[in-house]
Amino acid sequence: MTDELTGLNNRFGLREDFNGFPGRTLVIGRFDIDEFRRINDQCGHDAGDAALRDYAQLLRRSFQDMNIYRYGSDEFLIIGDYLSGVFEQSIAAYQSGLESMTVLGTEQKLSASVGYVTAYCESNEMLRYMLRASGQNLQKVKNNGKRGIFGCIYREEN
Repeated sequence: MTDELTGLNNRFGLREDFNGFPGRTLVIGRFDIDEFRRINDQCGHDAGDAALRDYAQLLRRSFQDMNIYRYGSDEFLIIGDYLSGVFEQSIAAYQSGLESMTVLGTEQKLSASVGYVTAYCESNEMLRYMLRASGQNLQKVKNNGKRGIFGCIYREEN
């Protein structure tokens, strides 16, 4: 249930937590390190592992009251209660922390793309749709040059 490298919950942990999310106003964010394969290829897997660990720490510091998961290779997921103002402060802390991150042994800046949705989550089915929509918003950022954040209120037509 825990990712060995980052110490974050993994997809199995998400399955355990899944039923506890409906019935709440949520924010669901998908975070992806840009050009992660290039980091591994050019700087080595030790640098890639360090980037993942450092990035996980940044997410922990920025989104303290949220559930954070390593969702895939270099993709992370946050799910938590959406509180207007609090989430925006978390995003600002995240962006500030990301600006100072570099790849181990280099001066290369680490960058990432983020897609998120917010809504009152009525059911497990809606949670699945919200997860998919956050991934679609992440893809919009990646398709538009990466290094950005895009979010919206989830609606059935998203």
